[in-house]
Amino acid sequence: MTEITDQWEELVKSAGEIGAQHGTNAAAWWEQENLGGRAPGEVKASARRVLRLLDDCDTDALGLPGDGMAGEHADDYAPRDLCTELGIAEDGDDDSGSLVTCYQDAFSSAVESAVSQHAHSIVDDA
Repeated sequence: MTEITDQWEELVKSAGEIGAQHGTNAAAWWEQENLGGRAPGEVKASARRVLRLLDDCDTDALGLPGDGMAGEHADDYAPRDLCTELGIAEDGDDDSGSLVTCYQDAFSSAVESAVSQHAHSIVDDA
C-alpha cells in the first residue's frame, strides 16, 4: 500500500509542477500584452488596475489566461496530454480527474502570482 501512496504523491506533485510551469509561461505572454512591451497606454496605471482587481479577486475582469483543460482550442493542453506526460492512462476516473484539478489549481496560482509580482515591480519602480 505504501508504494501506491508514494506513487500517487509523486503524480500529484508532478501534476502541480507541470501546471505551475505552464501557468508561469502563460502569465509571461499575458504580461507582454498587458504590462510589457506590447501594452497599450500607461503601463503604471494598468499595473495599479491589475493589482486592484487581483486584490478584489476579480480575475475574470483581467482576462488572465486559462489552463485550456476545457479544450476550447484544438491545440490546448488537455487532460490526455497531462496523463501522457505523467505516464498514466487517461481513463476518466476520479484519480485522473484529481490530477487534472491539481494541474488547474497550480496553473491558476502561478498565473496570478506571476502577474501580481510583475505588476508590483512596475508600481514599485518609482
